[in-house]
Amino acid sequence: MAADTNIFTNKQTNNWFKACIALNLTKDGLTDFVVTELLNVQTIVGRSCGQCFIQNLIPCPTQDVCKKRKGNNCSFHNSQQPKSCQTCDKVKQNITLLHRFKGPSWANTKAELWATDPWEIGKCYLPRDGYSIVSSVQESDFNGVVSIVLNCTHFQTCLSAACLSPPPPNKQCLLEKVRQIGRDVRHTADCKVTDADLQYFFLTLTTLLADPVRLLHDTSATEARRKLSDLQNDRLSLVDLGKMLKEASQTLTHAKEAGERFSEEAERTLKEGLNTLEAKIQAGKECLENKTQTSEQRIEKKALSGEQRLENKTQAGEQRIEHKTQCGEQSIENKTQAGEQCLEIMTQSGEQSIEIKTQAGEQRIENNTQAGEQSIEDKTQAGEQIIENKTQAGEQSITNKSQAGEQRIENKTQAGENSIENKTQAGEQIIENKTQAGEHCIENKTQAGEQRIENKTQAGEQSIENKTKAGEQRIESKTQAGEQSIENKTQAGEQSIENKTQAGEQSITNKSLAGEQRIENKTQAGEKSIENKTQAGEQIIENKTQAGEQSIENKTQAGEQSIENKTQAGEQCIENKTQAGEQSIENKTQESINRINQAAIGKELDEYERDITDLLKRLVNHYRDTVCYVPLSTLDPSLNKHVQDVYATPKIHRMKIENDGRRTQQEEILTYKDCFYRGDHLCRRTYLQGEPGSGKTSFAAKLVDDWCNVHESSNESTKEQTAFVDVDTLHTFKFLFFISLRDSREQTHVTHMIRTQLIYKIYAEDEWESAYYLVLKIMRNVMYLVVQDGLDEWSGKEALPSMDGVPKDHCIVLTTSRPWKLADERIKNSQIDILMEVYGVIDSEGFSERILRHLLDETKDLNKTVKKFQNFLESHNLESISSSPMLHTLVLCTWVDDMAESLTGSSSCELYTTLLENLCKKTNPQMSYFDQYYPSPVSCFSRTKYVKPNMEHIDVIAEAAFSFLFSNEKETSLVFSDINLSAHLSESTKQFALHSGLISKRKSKKCYDNTSSFVHKTVQEFFAALHISNNTDVIDNVICEYLKSNRDSYLDISQVFTFLCGFNILAANKLSELMNQIKDVRHGFDHFGFQYGNFLFQRVILSGYREAVANKNTPIDLHLSHCVVLGENTEDLINIFALNTPRVRSLMVRIHRPVIIRSQDASTYLCQEHRPVSLAARDYADPSTRAKQKAVRSSASCLEFDLSACHNLEQLKLEGDITVLPNTLVGLKKLKYLTMKWDCKCEALDMSHCEHIEHLELQGDITVLPNTLAGLKKLKYLTMKWDCKCEALDMSHCEHIEHLELNGDITVLPNTLAGLKKLKYLTMNMGCKCEALDMSHCEHIESIDLGEGVTLLPHSINNYKNIKCIKIRSAYKELDLSMFENLYSITISKRVQVLPKQLLINNNQELNSIGLYEFDFNRCDKKDIHTWCLLNGADPVLCADYTPVLPSIKHIALWGVMCSSTWLRSLLTTMFTLDHSVTCDLNTCDITSLKVNKSPSTDAKITTDLNNTCTFNVDIESPGLWETLLGLSVKNLSISGQEWPNNHVSSLSQSLATLSQLETLRMHLSTYIDLQLPLSLNHVTVYFNALHPSELRQLVNKLSARTNSLECRVEFVCGHFMDTNHFTYMMLKIPSEEYIPIQQELETMQHVDVERFRIYDWAPSTYQWSARDSVVDGDLVDEIVDNEFCKDFLKRLNYRNSKIDGLSRISMRLKIKNQP
Repeated sequence: MAADTNIFTNKQTNNWFKACIALNLTKDGLTDFVVTELLNVQTIVGRSCGQCFIQNLIPCPTQDVCKKRKGNNCSFHNSQQPKSCQTCDKVKQNITLLHRFKGPSWANTKAELWATDPWEIGKCYLPRDGYSIVSSVQESDFNGVVSIVLNCTHFQTCLSAACLSPPPPNKQCLLEKVRQIGRDVRHTADCKVTDADLQYFFLTLTTLLADPVRLLHDTSATEARRKLSDLQNDRLSLVDLGKMLKEASQTLTHAKEAGERFSEEAERTLKEGLNTLEAKIQAGKECLENKTQTSEQRIEKKALSGEQRLENKTQAGEQRIEHKTQCGEQSIENKTQAGEQCLEIMTQSGEQSIEIKTQAGEQRIENNTQAGEQSIEDKTQAGEQIIENKTQAGEQSITNKSQAGEQRIENKTQAGENSIENKTQAGEQIIENKTQAGEHCIENKTQAGEQRIENKTQAGEQSIENKTKAGEQRIESKTQAGEQSIENKTQAGEQSIENKTQAGEQSITNKSLAGEQRIENKTQAGEKSIENKTQAGEQIIENKTQAGEQSIENKTQAGEQSIENKTQAGEQCIENKTQAGEQSIENKTQESINRINQAAIGKELDEYERDITDLLKRLVNHYRDTVCYVPLSTLDPSLNKHVQDVYATPKIHRMKIENDGRRTQQEEILTYKDCFYRGDHLCRRTYLQGEPGSGKTSFAAKLVDDWCNVHESSNESTKEQTAFVDVDTLHTFKFLFFISLRDSREQTHVTHMIRTQLIYKIYAEDEWESAYYLVLKIMRNVMYLVVQDGLDEWSGKEALPSMDGVPKDHCIVLTTSRPWKLADERIKNSQIDILMEVYGVIDSEGFSERILRHLLDETKDLNKTVKKFQNFLESHNLESISSSPMLHTLVLCTWVDDMAESLTGSSSCELYTTLLENLCKKTNPQMSYFDQYYPSPVSCFSRTKYVKPNMEHIDVIAEAAFSFLFSNEKETSLVFSDINLSAHLSESTKQFALHSGLISKRKSKKCYDNTSSFVHKTVQEFFAALHISNNTDVIDNVICEYLKSNRDSYLDISQVFTFLCGFNILAANKLSELMNQIKDVRHGFDHFGFQYGNFLFQRVILSGYREAVANKNTPIDLHLSHCVVLGENTEDLINIFALNTPRVRSLMVRIHRPVIIRSQDASTYLCQEHRPVSLAARDYADPSTRAKQKAVRSSASCLEFDLSACHNLEQLKLEGDITVLPNTLVGLKKLKYLTMKWDCKCEALDMSHCEHIEHLELQGDITVLPNTLAGLKKLKYLTMKWDCKCEALDMSHCEHIEHLELNGDITVLPNTLAGLKKLKYLTMNMGCKCEALDMSHCEHIESIDLGEGVTLLPHSINNYKNIKCIKIRSAYKELDLSMFENLYSITISKRVQVLPKQLLINNNQELNSIGLYEFDFNRCDKKDIHTWCLLNGADPVLCADYTPVLPSIKHIALWGVMCSSTWLRSLLTTMFTLDHSVTCDLNTCDITSLKVNKSPSTDAKITTDLNNTCTFNVDIESPGLWETLLGLSVKNLSISGQEWPNNHVSSLSQSLATLSQLETLRMHLSTYIDLQLPLSLNHVTVYFNALHPSELRQLVNKLSARTNSLECRVEFVCGHFMDTNHFTYMMLKIPSEEYIPIQQELETMQHVDVERFRIYDWAPSTYQWSARDSVVDGDLVDEIVDNEFCKDFLKRLNYRNSKIDGLSRISMRLKIKNQP
């Protein structure tokens, strides 16, 4: 029962009364939080000894502690004296360090209890007086609890930055505000609090209790927030109210004890509140007594009704049992008959099986008998074959031996011949003797051969005899084996086997006889063969003897001839040796001469090396004094700085020359290697093109500077690199010759330019010639680079400077030029190896900072100035000037020179006039001023001195710019052909435009023509506006048609319009009217918000207005129909609105100051500080402009808009601190769309006259009268949110409403939807209330969203057919799921009763989202599980062993649900079976654990996908969550989250070990944990926010110890968290070198391949990681897993470490190979 908190008659006294209760509620909400954190504080400060008193630890005297009495006695140290205790002193020191103001309240605490009672430590952070006897946080008061949180710095780690920003004691700090609220309530003089202050109190206290770090999820804080909300909305129960008031009274008592001064009025008011409350409680008791009696009567009726229902159910049950019994008997009879039939069939089957087995046995016996017979036959044949083989082998052996004998005789004969030949040199007699010895030897060998043949023949005969006997024996053995085998087999058969045995014996006998006959035949054949071979051997020996005699004769003749030949060869050898000696003497003589010459050359080389070293040093010094310094701006060339100080990374792209001649942009150039190499090939000719001022010369200067630093380092080289990091590439070039072509216009040869620009400047005159020859020699011998800067400024007759006579092998040339010069047809495509184009700088803001650092004095804040300049560029649409660093610095220097004016907005016309002045000066330095005889065409030209001499060219160029820009051919408006350009410009004017840089020319794909364009689009627009200013008739003749023919054309000419406002305001007024008219007809506005096109058009008008004011142009009358007032700097826009009030059709107001919207007769009483005054547009605005500004009035406190003149207003959108007076809308009869959002306020909003309103959106402190919608019959869209209030809202007349959304303190009549038959979308939530809402008439309803405050009539939802989305958190009975036909999303709470009818699945039913609130799947009755099954179209009875999921489900959302890890695992298992991705959101869910009794709530997102892929994105973890993984059939698992601190490591690690099917694992962890990886794992990727070297060692040891193969990827930051509870802010950086030994150890392991160990360094200035050793960090492609996980890790890492300098990251890839 809600209590009435309006106890006092005075509302403000009631408010004070509520504030007292609110403080106690807040204190209760903070109590558990403070108790918990004080335990952590106790751990941090350390453990005391427990023996020391506080008096022992505090020296005497100590200010604010010791109190001296008479006799110099200290009352504080009266009982105990100071003494030293290192343990307690350390604790005391730590307590002091944690005190924000270093002044703990020592008198409050008892040091002897520090070790056991954390509260005694907390008391050190209380106020000094009144808390010494408070024994716990619960006994303390609100001020004490808040003081602890404020004073103890530990709590700043438990609260978000919003609670402590700005830091205490700043009064804007949230905690300071909270403490001040307590003081204001306690120390009030009149016990009164205004409504506004009370709401502020509630908002501030609720904000603290809802802090997202800890308190948002704290149970006590959540309960306190709920009670605060109930108290704020008068929903607090009597019991709670009484309890709170008593606590407030106790707080008063405690405060008095603490010595605080409470006013008597506060004490009296509290007592009065208690008495009043007691009366209300007594009245409540009587009311409850009456209710109790009524309830008892209702219960009695219900009991009787229940008994009757039970009786009916009993009878029905008996009938069902009888029916079931009969059914059972019949079933048993049927089963009996079926059994008998089954037995009969089985008996027959058995008999048949026995018969089949018998026949099979007989067949097996027959088969085995046949097999025996076959085996005997096979063995017999094998014996015969063996005998045959042996016989053949004997014959072959005899043949082989005979051939061997012949061969040996042959060999011996050859040996004799060789011996005779050798002996021939000794003489003929010796030859004769040896011949006879040879004959005798041959005779002996012949006899020996004959004898050996005889022996072999006998041996063959014997071998044949032996083999024959062996064959007989084997046949006999095999026969006996066959007999034995048959005998064994015979035991299975009878007469058939006996008969087969006899047949086998007869067969064996026959085969034996045949074998014996065949052996006899083979023996005889062998004898005959041996006889024949013997005869053949004798014949061969005879033949060989004759051949030997003939060979001896031949050899003798050959020996004689050989002796003659050898004699001649000896003579020739002596001659050769003589000649070789002579040649050797000659060679030695020449060598001596060469050595003498080499010594002379070495001396010359030493001098050469010294000369080139000296030249190198001279060039470096020269470049550092000249080239390496660049001017900051063309306004003052004398103001130059070192290029390293002002250089910003350029945006350079490689250009591809297509076959048709076009140049197309390719990849971005990021390194010097890209500038000079194609792959690994060094190219000879590189060109860098760019528009004037794009940074070509600066790039060349930076290149020269880097080359100097590579070859001779200096202090400059240690500065931060801002461009290419691979400066070592420049080592390739031993020398660099920089040539400024603009300084050598008359020279044609490169070597001559080097002589005049370099040699003449770095050598004395008498050294010029020798230095020149030295350079030529260098060009022939070493690799060098020539930098030619400014080809477009060289006026040679040829297209390129000549390098004739210079060797091309060692020469690399880099040339910079404007594109028009490279369009010269004489420069062939084949002469361009690499073409690049520079487009300005990448980081324009950083470039501005570098320039401003050298322009501002030390008193100016650099960062603020940079931001102001960026705002200036944005407000003037000058962001694109970053493509031209020259233009950027020109604008910047101009802005700095006139800082005061620039802060409010200077003239764009003036800026571009300055640019024109500089470009004219460079082309034609002649000076002349405008005067009365030759007046300036526009005011901004009046002070120029280089424009007038070129005015003839400027007028022609302006006309051409206008003609091209307003051409109907869009493709030629900005880029035009050289032919078209020549049609507008004479040759002299064209050359002026090209040389000044106003126009750029590029090569076209057409060989006969080139393309041209202005250097920047804004330059063309500047000239076009100049032409319009001098020829206003073109507005009607040309521009009007252009605006009509092109959509959004007003945006195309926006910059032209801005320049025109600066040149000629009358022409601009006329053009604005035309633009507004055409734009309004074409676009208008949309229904639900302001078109972005309206905002863009307003920016165009606003920019023109400011340009006109900056140039002091009047009268200003720019047209605008759609006004959007945003931001703070709205003066100019308000002035424009004041000019256009009769024209305005739509108005949007969103500004950061109080606003009042009124009509003419509305009171302006809210602006109380000063009398309203009119706003002037600027001091230069004409009087007519100021007279029209009565529509807007301003004071120091607020801004007033008077809408009484806005008769054409159709759309009004108000957002912010805006107060709308009740009768403001009375005159807006054309209003169709009204939006009031955010902090809008209105009491009794009257819309009764706005009968055309179709769209109404109210969000704010707006009170709507119940019948205010009665006349809005055209209303289609209604939204009332947030603080909107309405009692008994009636919408029954709004019959056209299709969209209705009510969120807030709105009470709706039950029948309010009766007439809304067209309603499709209904939302009633967030405090909206309605009892017994009737929706039965909503035939077309498609979406329903009802909160807890809405109750429905039974069967109110009956139009199920069209419903697509339903969300009900309120109570509703009998929701019939089977009736839905088109449902795609359903969300219900446990209060919704679902009928036991499952969701029907049909072709239209594509339910893809299910949401549940506060379901308990652990209930014993399984009611909620049954509901889940019904929602998923399943029968609960059939789902006992699994959790069903609809095949179409894509999203599951659970809020406050309780389930077991087993249930959740079953859900994921079913999700794996679906053919698409499914997401399950867990929001503050309790997942019960198998091991932990109480588990914290879980916030996580789990996604499953194909191939058993699962992703856990965890915000708050729990043991139950990780136990869900136990044994899960997941193959690919990813785990990441919002830096959860791994509090349940063991649960996670143990669960991972059970994943037997896991193949791929990806994890993002804040710190190291001990992973237990399953053996099935093939790929693992782990990212750590920080990893200590010792932790990395543990990790790689675990990984390398695996015996199966594994591919690993490990990424981590080199660091360590001091405390994992505060890792975000307490990380210690560790040098990356400490991790390298681990890499080296891994590389020594044979089974581990270290595929990557790469170190990256973080650069906060560029917000990028850069790989060491000039490795580009482009290798993010992962061969193991996809790349998104790595990108997400780096994104989080970059955000977290964005401000940390000196940080390193390591990326590792390991491959673990199989181990035996």
